[in-house]
Amino acid sequence: MIKSSFLRVYLPEDQIRAWEPHSVTSPRRPRRWEPYGFIGESMIEDAWITDWKGRRYVCPRRPHLRMLEGVLALSHHLEVFGKAVIIPEDVARQAERELRRLRASEPDIRSHILTSAWHVPIRWLVPFAPNERIYTDNGRFALIQYRTNLAKGLERVNRAAEVMIAAGLPENLVAEVNNLGLWLAEFPAEAMLELDYAGVAEMFDPSVLVIDESVADVWASINALSEGNLDEAGRYYGELMNRWASAFAVSFSN
Repeated sequence: MIKSSFLRVYLPEDQIRAWEPHSVTSPRRPRRWEPYGFIGESMIEDAWITDWKGRRYVCPRRPHLRMLEGVLALSHHLEVFGKAVIIPEDVARQAERELRRLRASEPDIRSHILTSAWHVPIRWLVPFAPNERIYTDNGRFALIQYRTNLAKGLERVNRAAEVMIAAGLPENLVAEVNNLGLWLAEFPAEAMLELDYAGVAEMFDPSVLVIDESVADVWASINALSEGNLDEAGRYYGELMNRWASAFAVSFSN
């Protein structure tokens, strides 16, 4: 199974139609989904449901939509290599047709979940504050989550992008942060944003996760950049990259 992390947007329950809760006890096994290969989650249209700060929130899983978007994103990413080997051209075209039909039938449909294989993208850490970290240990492995109000998260993303632009960082890095902000801006301000290390946490020893302060390092680096202290910013960023080096290596090798 591919170990993945997730960035989820939850809407207040009273602002979204009723959804069946996702069963977290269902066996984790790959399933064949023709013609797109194997997938690692149920294709049932259900939702993650949770309570946060005295209110119930719902995050639709939308697996069909997310899988189609993922197939097309991978196909476009691999175009630079020329020949379509992993995603055949006819499969990509079929996914594009299915996605158009789905969006035509449900104009307001959107993905509430972003998925990353083998690591947590650095930009996903930006919307959160260090004190929003939630660490739990279920006896088998440790888990890390961050939760915040979406409006606060979007404000942090926009500030980080401004600092990066002012510091003259490469455009591709700024674009990644800006694109995250554009995705978040599609949702209501009162939504809840959750970063879940999920299966990626299993790649680390629990003793490492206990002291994991990746969000703190990100913001220490951004704050140093805003003050023009490039050495300090580079030091914190280097510590962050060293912590995630083994996970990034697995991701890139795949």
